[in-house]
Amino acid sequence: MKTRLNEFANYPLGYALYLTLRKSILNGEIHPGKRLTEMEISKRMEVSRTPVREAFRRLEAERLLIRTPGGKFIVANPDTQEIREIYLVRSVLEGLAAKIAASKVKPQDLRELKNAVQKMEEGIKKNQIKWVIDSNLEFHQLIVRVSDNHILTQTLNRLWDTIQVWSVRSLSNRDWTLKSVREHKKIIEALEKGDGDTAERLIRDHIEHASDVFLGKG
Repeated sequence: MKTRLNEFANYPLGYALYLTLRKSILNGEIHPGKRLTEMEISKRMEVSRTPVREAFRRLEAERLLIRTPGGKFIVANPDTQEIREIYLVRSVLEGLAAKIAASKVKPQDLRELKNAVQKMEEGIKKNQIKWVIDSNLEFHQLIVRVSDNHILTQTLNRLWDTIQVWSVRSLSNRDWTLKSVREHKKIIEALEKGDGDTAERLIRDHIEHASDVFLGKG
């Protein structure tokens, strides 16, 4: 992680440290539920505690770090009820984005969506879970980008960040990833036809299926 700090060398130290820790949390290097302390990160990254405090404040604002009653920090590890709520809100918002996107989608957008699905298929074949996670997220982000609604984008970015921490659990399930690819293709077909109602229904169902898999129901 110390080496990764160099990736963000052009940013002020506090912000660079925030980006470094954020990346480590999202890629699973720092696991949900892990306790982090200012002193530990300060020593590990060879920086003073001031930029660590700044980084922790940013991560807390994004709910990637949770402050305990004792003032300590742990990496977010939501309970079952919170997970259900996050997936429910995500299904509604992404469904709305798909409905809007159906009236705005262009041939280039469709090509990018199909390419994301193709990359996901390649990741499954080669058992490259990171490819699968990244291309799955890319697919969903593309639809929201096409909707061109900034409030939707900002809200979903925060949900995606939280969900990405857990994605390895559901997207390691080969049966689900294969089903997910099929559902992605059906969503693309609806968008290609300009059928916003069907696109909305399909993506809401798709995210509900993902929730069931994550919670051990699928």
